Amino acid sequence: MWSQTVGKTLTNLGFRQNHSRIWTACAVVRRSELEAHGISSTRVRTIEGQPGVFTLDWMWASYVFALLKASGSVRRARFIVSVRNPIRLAISLATWNGMRQVNGVLNEWKESLHLGKICDSFFDAVDRPSVLFALPLSRLRAFVTCLSRPKGMRIRHAGPLLSGLYALSLMRFIRLGLAGSQFLLVPVLAFNERVQLTDALARFLQLPTLKLFSTACRAPVNTQSPNFGNMSYDEFKRHVMASKVAEELELYFKHHSELLPPLVAAQDVQVVPENNMTLLAQELRVPVLNLTN
Repeated sequence: MWSQTVGKTLTNLGFRQNHSRIWTACAVVRRSELEAHGISSTRVRTIEGQPGVFTLDWMWASYVFALLKASGSVRRARFIVSVRNPIRLAISLATWNGMRQVNGVLNEWKESLHLGKICDSFFDAVDRPSVLFALPLSRLRAFVTCLSRPKGMRIRHAGPLLSGLYALSLMRFIRLGLAGSQFLLVPVLAFNERVQLTDALARFLQLPTLKLFSTACRAPVNTQSPNFGNMSYDEFKRHVMASKVAEELELYFKHHSELLPPLVAAQDVQVVPENNMTLLAQELRVPVLNLTN
C-alpha cells in the first residue's frame, strides 16, 4: 500500500521514481480491517507485502536502512519474514519466473551453483560459510556482488541462491545497524498454527490481542494452470528434486541454513512459535536448537 511518507523520503534521498516499485507490493491486511480489529491506522506508517526482505540484493537492504534512518524510524521498524525451505523456494521462484522445463531449471541451478562455489573460493568459504560473518562490511559486500552481479558468465546472477541464504541476509541487516529483536521469523510450517501465529504477531508488534484476520491479502484466482508440458506441477517438482543438481544445491543450502538457528539465538531474533526453534529447524531441515538454553 503506497505511502506518501515513503514517496517523499525517496525523493528527498534522490532515488528515482522507479525505485518506488519495491514499496507498492500487495498489502498484508487492509487498513479498514485493522480499524475493525481495534488498531488505529494512525499507528501505521505504511503496510507492505514486499516478498523479498531476505534477499542478497545489497541495495535493497541499503535502501530500507536509508529510508528508516532518514525518517528516524530505525529502532521502531519491525520486519516479519517468512522462512521457506530454500530448495522449495528455489523451485517456486523458478516457476514464478516463467521456467516450465525441467532442463531449464536444472541448467540455471547448475550454473548458479558453479558461481556460488567460485565466490566461496574467493573468500575461503567453501563448505564453511561462517567465515563470511567475520568479513569487514566492504568484503561482505564484495561477496554479495560476486553472487548478484557476476562478470564474464552467461547468467545474470545466482538466482536460486539469492533468497535462500537466510543467515547471511539477516546478518547483513544486523551489520547495517538493525537489532535482531526487530525481526520475526515465521517458518512456512507455522502458517497452519493460526492461533499461535496471530498471538505472536500481536506480541511482536505490541498490539492488543488480535482476532484472526479474515480478509488478508488474497491473490486473484487464476483458473488456468501453468503449462509444464506433458506433466503436472507435482510431477515437475519430483523430476527436479530427483536430479543430482538438486542434491548438490540442497547440500549448499544446508551449510548456510545450519547457521541460522545459532544466529537467531545469539541476536534475540523472534520466531514462531515463541521461544521454540522446532518448526524453523524442520523447515530448514537442520538440527533443532532450543532458544531457552
